[in-house]
Amino acid sequence: MMDCTAAARLLDAWEGGAEIAETELAALRSHLGSCAACGRRFGPLLPLLDRDSAATAAQADAWAALTGAPPSARSQARADRVMASIPRSYRARFVAARGAPRGGARYAVRYAAMGVAVLLLVGLGLGLYLGTREPALATVRFVLDAPDARTVAIAGDFTSWSTEGWALSRSTPLSPWTATVRLRKGALYAYNFVIDGERWIPDPATPESASDGFGGTSSLLRL
Repeated sequence: MMDCTAAARLLDAWEGGAEIAETELAALRSHLGSCAACGRRFGPLLPLLDRDSAATAAQADAWAALTGAPPSARSQARADRVMASIPRSYRARFVAARGAPRGGARYAVRYAAMGVAVLLLVGLGLGLYLGTREPALATVRFVLDAPDARTVAIAGDFTSWSTEGWALSRSTPLSPWTATVRLRKGALYAYNFVIDGERWIPDPATPESASDGFGGTSSLLRL
Protein backbone atom coordinates (compact mmCIF):
# COMPACT_ATOMS: atom_id res chain seq x y z
CA MET A 1 0.00 0.00 0.00
CA MET A 2 1.27 3.46 -0.89
CA ASP A 3 1.34 6.04 1.89
CA CYS A 4 1.17 9.84 1.76
CA THR A 5 4.95 10.28 1.74
CA ALA A 6 5.42 7.83 -1.11
CA ALA A 7 2.62 9.48 -3.10
CA ALA A 8 4.17 12.93 -2.72
CA ARG A 9 7.63 11.58 -3.61
CA LEU A 10 6.28 9.84 -6.71
CA LEU A 11 4.53 12.99 -7.96
CA ASP A 12 7.59 15.12 -7.26
CA ALA A 13 9.61 12.77 -9.46
CA TRP A 14 6.92 12.90 -12.17
CA GLU A 15 6.92 16.70 -12.14
CA GLY A 16 10.69 16.51 -12.59
CA GLY A 17 10.25 14.47 -15.79
CA ALA A 18 10.28 10.89 -14.51
CA GLU A 19 7.84 8.34 -15.89
CA ILE A 20 5.33 6.56 -13.65
CA ALA A 21 4.89 2.83 -14.15
CA GLU A 22 1.41 1.34 -14.47
CA THR A 23 1.74 -0.43 -11.12
CA GLU A 24 2.78 2.82 -9.46
CA LEU A 25 -0.13 4.69 -11.06
CA ALA A 26 -2.56 2.01 -9.85
CA ALA A 27 -1.14 2.21 -6.32
CA LEU A 28 -1.35 6.01 -6.41
CA ARG A 29 -4.94 5.93 -7.61
CA SER A 30 -5.84 3.51 -4.80
CA HIS A 31 -4.17 5.75 -2.21
CA LEU A 32 -5.90 8.91 -3.47
CA GLY A 33 -9.21 7.08 -3.22
CA SER A 34 -8.61 6.14 0.40
CA CYS A 35 -6.83 9.29 1.67
CA ALA A 36 -9.08 12.34 1.61
CA ALA A 37 -6.22 14.82 2.10
CA CYS A 38 -4.11 13.45 -0.74
CA GLY A 39 -7.20 13.04 -2.89
CA ARG A 40 -7.96 16.75 -2.59
CA ARG A 41 -4.33 17.73 -3.04
CA PHE A 42 -3.33 15.47 -5.93
CA GLY A 43 -6.63 14.26 -7.43
CA PRO A 44 -6.67 16.99 -10.14
CA LEU A 45 -3.43 15.54 -11.52
CA LEU A 46 -4.92 12.12 -12.33
CA PRO A 47 -6.16 13.05 -15.85
CA LEU A 48 -2.67 14.32 -16.69
CA LEU A 49 -1.07 11.17 -15.31
CA ASP A 50 -3.46 9.01 -17.35
CA ARG A 51 -2.64 10.97 -20.50
CA ASP A 52 1.11 10.61 -19.94
CA SER A 53 0.71 6.88 -19.25
CA ALA A 54 -1.27 6.38 -22.46
CA ALA A 55 1.27 8.34 -24.50
CA THR A 56 4.18 6.34 -23.06
CA ALA A 57 2.43 3.02 -23.75
CA ALA A 58 1.64 4.04 -27.34
CA GLN A 59 5.24 5.06 -27.94
CA ALA A 60 6.52 1.74 -26.55
CA ASP A 61 4.09 -0.24 -28.69
CA ALA A 62 5.11 1.68 -31.80
CA TRP A 63 8.79 1.01 -31.16
CA ALA A 64 8.14 -2.69 -30.54
CA ALA A 65 6.24 -2.93 -33.82
CA LEU A 66 8.98 -1.21 -35.81
CA THR A 67 11.76 -3.30 -34.30
CA GLY A 68 9.91 -6.60 -34.71
CA ALA A 69 9.55 -7.34 -31.02
CA PRO A 70 6.66 -9.65 -30.08
CA PRO A 71 3.61 -7.55 -29.30
CA SER A 72 2.52 -7.24 -25.73
CA ALA A 73 -1.01 -8.09 -24.67
CA ARG A 74 -1.83 -4.40 -24.89
CA SER A 75 -0.26 -4.18 -28.34
CA GLN A 76 -2.27 -7.15 -29.53
CA ALA A 77 -5.50 -5.68 -28.19
CA ARG A 78 -4.75 -2.38 -29.90
CA ALA A 79 -3.90 -4.17 -33.14
CA ASP A 80 -7.17 -6.10 -32.95
CA ARG A 81 -9.03 -2.82 -32.61
CA VAL A 82 -7.19 -1.36 -35.60
CA MET A 83 -7.96 -4.40 -37.76
CA ALA A 84 -11.60 -4.38 -36.66
CA SER A 85 -11.91 -0.74 -37.65
CA ILE A 86 -10.78 -1.42 -41.24
CA PRO A 87 -13.67 -2.27 -43.58
CA ARG A 88 -13.65 -5.93 -44.60
CA SER A 89 -13.35 -5.00 -48.30
CA TYR A 90 -10.10 -3.11 -47.66
CA ARG A 91 -8.70 -5.98 -45.60
CA ALA A 92 -9.49 -8.33 -48.50
CA ARG A 93 -7.69 -6.02 -50.95
CA PHE A 94 -4.66 -5.88 -48.69
CA VAL A 95 -4.42 -9.68 -48.49
CA ALA A 96 -4.97 -10.03 -52.24
CA ALA A 97 -2.26 -7.49 -53.04
CA ARG A 98 0.31 -8.58 -50.48
CA GLY A 99 -0.64 -12.19 -49.79
CA ALA A 100 -1.61 -13.61 -46.46
CA PRO A 101 1.01 -12.86 -43.81
CA ARG A 102 3.33 -15.75 -43.16
CA GLY A 103 3.01 -17.01 -39.62
CA GLY A 104 -0.74 -16.58 -39.36
CA ALA A 105 -2.38 -14.48 -36.70
CA ARG A 106 0.86 -13.68 -34.91
CA TYR A 107 2.25 -11.84 -37.94
CA ALA A 108 -1.10 -10.31 -38.75
CA VAL A 109 -1.04 -8.70 -35.30
CA ARG A 110 2.45 -7.42 -35.99
CA TYR A 111 1.41 -5.88 -39.32
CA ALA A 112 -1.53 -4.21 -37.62
CA ALA A 113 0.76 -2.95 -34.86
CA MET A 114 3.05 -1.53 -37.54
CA GLY A 115 0.02 0.28 -38.89
CA VAL A 116 -0.42 1.81 -35.46
CA ALA A 117 3.26 2.73 -35.47
CA VAL A 118 2.94 4.46 -38.83
CA LEU A 119 0.00 6.46 -37.52
CA LEU A 120 2.01 7.47 -34.49
CA LEU A 121 5.00 8.48 -36.60
CA VAL A 122 2.78 10.59 -38.83
CA GLY A 123 1.56 12.23 -35.65
CA LEU A 124 5.14 12.91 -34.67
CA GLY A 125 5.81 14.58 -37.98
CA LEU A 126 2.75 16.79 -37.63
CA GLY A 127 3.53 17.74 -34.05
CA LEU A 128 0.49 15.85 -32.76
CA TYR A 129 2.19 13.43 -30.42
CA LEU A 130 1.74 15.11 -27.06
CA GLY A 131 4.33 13.02 -25.28
CA THR A 132 7.22 14.74 -27.07
CA ARG A 133 5.85 17.67 -29.05
CA GLU A 134 3.73 19.69 -26.69
CA PRO A 135 5.35 22.70 -25.02
CA ALA A 136 6.81 22.09 -21.57
CA LEU A 137 4.30 22.32 -18.75
CA ALA A 138 4.79 23.51 -15.20
CA THR A 139 2.80 22.46 -12.16
CA VAL A 140 1.55 25.53 -10.30
CA ARG A 141 -0.02 25.32 -6.86
CA PHE A 142 -2.25 28.26 -5.98
CA VAL A 143 -2.72 28.90 -2.25
CA LEU A 144 -4.97 31.40 -0.49
CA ASP A 145 -5.48 31.82 3.24
CA ALA A 146 -9.14 32.83 3.58
CA PRO A 147 -10.62 31.08 6.64
CA ASP A 148 -13.93 33.00 6.49
CA ALA A 149 -14.63 32.21 2.84
CA ARG A 150 -17.37 29.74 1.96
CA THR A 151 -15.93 29.11 -1.51
CA VAL A 152 -12.81 30.14 -3.38
CA ALA A 153 -12.16 29.78 -7.10
CA ILE A 154 -9.58 31.01 -9.53
CA ALA A 155 -10.28 32.95 -12.71
CA GLY A 156 -7.70 34.04 -15.24
CA ASP A 157 -6.81 34.20 -18.89
CA PHE A 158 -6.01 30.46 -18.72
CA THR A 159 -9.61 29.78 -17.57
CA SER A 160 -11.17 32.24 -20.05
CA TRP A 161 -11.98 34.25 -16.89
CA SER A 162 -14.52 31.66 -15.83
CA THR A 163 -14.57 30.11 -12.36
CA GLU A 164 -16.53 27.03 -13.44
CA GLY A 165 -14.43 23.95 -12.78
CA TRP A 166 -11.66 25.98 -11.14
CA ALA A 167 -12.61 25.76 -7.45
CA LEU A 168 -9.99 25.60 -4.72
CA SER A 169 -10.39 23.21 -1.80
CA ARG A 170 -9.17 22.93 1.77
CA SER A 171 -8.74 19.99 4.12
CA THR A 172 -10.07 21.68 7.28
CA PRO A 173 -11.94 24.94 8.03
CA LEU A 174 -8.65 26.50 9.17
CA SER A 175 -6.51 25.20 6.32
CA PRO A 176 -5.56 27.36 3.33
CA TRP A 177 -7.44 26.96 0.06
CA THR A 178 -5.37 25.25 -2.63
CA ALA A 179 -5.55 24.15 -6.25
CA THR A 180 -2.96 22.52 -8.52
CA VAL A 181 -2.88 23.52 -12.18
CA ARG A 182 -0.66 22.58 -15.14
CA LEU A 183 0.27 25.58 -17.30
CA ARG A 184 2.53 26.07 -20.29
CA LYS A 185 5.98 27.45 -19.59
CA GLY A 186 7.26 30.59 -21.27
CA ALA A 187 4.02 32.55 -20.85
CA LEU A 188 2.61 35.37 -18.75
CA TYR A 189 -0.72 34.72 -17.00
CA ALA A 190 -3.15 37.11 -15.31
CA TYR A 191 -5.56 35.82 -12.67
CA ASN A 192 -7.65 36.59 -9.59
CA PHE A 193 -9.08 34.65 -6.72
CA VAL A 194 -12.89 34.83 -6.50
CA ILE A 195 -14.26 34.56 -2.96
CA ASP A 196 -17.84 33.39 -2.42
CA GLY A 197 -18.55 33.85 -6.12
CA GLU A 198 -18.53 37.64 -6.01
CA ARG A 199 -15.39 39.18 -4.52
CA TRP A 200 -12.42 39.30 -6.88
CA ILE A 201 -9.02 39.81 -5.25
CA PRO A 202 -5.41 39.58 -6.47
CA ASP A 203 -3.11 36.92 -5.08
CA PRO A 204 -1.52 38.41 -1.93
CA ALA A 205 1.49 36.10 -2.37
CA THR A 206 2.31 37.41 -5.86
CA PRO A 207 4.08 40.79 -6.01
CA GLU A 208 3.59 41.40 -9.74
CA SER A 209 0.21 42.75 -10.83
CA ALA A 210 -1.57 44.83 -13.47
CA SER A 211 -4.82 46.73 -13.87
CA ASP A 212 -7.75 44.50 -14.79
CA GLY A 213 -9.39 47.28 -16.79
CA PHE A 214 -12.34 47.54 -14.39
CA GLY A 215 -10.75 49.57 -11.64
CA GLY A 216 -9.25 46.54 -9.93
CA THR A 217 -6.01 44.57 -10.00
CA SER A 218 -5.06 41.15 -11.37
CA SER A 219 -2.01 39.17 -10.30
CA LEU A 220 0.59 38.22 -12.89
CA LEU A 221 2.38 34.89 -13.07
CA ARG A 222 5.44 34.39 -15.24
CA LEU A 223 6.54 30.83 -16.09
